[in-house]
Amino acid sequence: MKKLSLAVVVIATLTAHTFASAQAYTGATIGRSDQSLSCSSATTCDTKSNNFKVFGGYNIDKNFAVELAYFSLGSANYSYPASISPYGNVAAPGAMFNSKVKQSGVSLAAIYKLEFNETFGGFAKLGIANVKEEQSFSVPGIAIGDSSFRSNKALFGVGLTYKLSPDWTLRAEAEKLNPGTFSGKGRAATNFNIGAQYNF
Repeated sequence: MKKLSLAVVVIATLTAHTFASAQAYTGATIGRSDQSLSCSSATTCDTKSNNFKVFGGYNIDKNFAVELAYFSLGSANYSYPASISPYGNVAAPGAMFNSKVKQSGVSLAAIYKLEFNETFGGFAKLGIANVKEEQSFSVPGIAIGDSSFRSNKALFGVGLTYKLSPDWTLRAEAEKLNPGTFSGKGRAATNFNIGAQYNF
């Protein structure tokens, strides 16, 4: 909640500074994320989760904008027999090794926009995201642990917009977070979101 509050304050500050020029916008989206996990040995593996994003942007001109966002990708879960985990020698017969992976972070992206007509438009984005990955794991009756780290990931995206009024726009987008661009650390994720933005 502290991170979300900070992101909202930052976005609100961004839009406040540009309010007079009527070039700012803010909004939110919800959707589904698919985290890239290796499920080859898993008995159960659910890589998909609900996500959300809040964002604020500034239109440089008709075709270009910059956008700052805070996002949460939810959590992915998997489990496999504890007998093949590091705790196999002390785990009870039939016990499972369970793990949960959560990702959240902030991103900064350049946006290229096109207007197809007065109502419909499209955009593409390219940017960078600083992502925190948190993993918790447990074997019933034996071990509970967690770890976390941050990594920078390239952000790619495309989307469509539908203008309801001069102030309100609907938005649908697909995004890809790819850690391989900067390092091998971290997990990739694909997001599909819908939401709305308010144009100041």
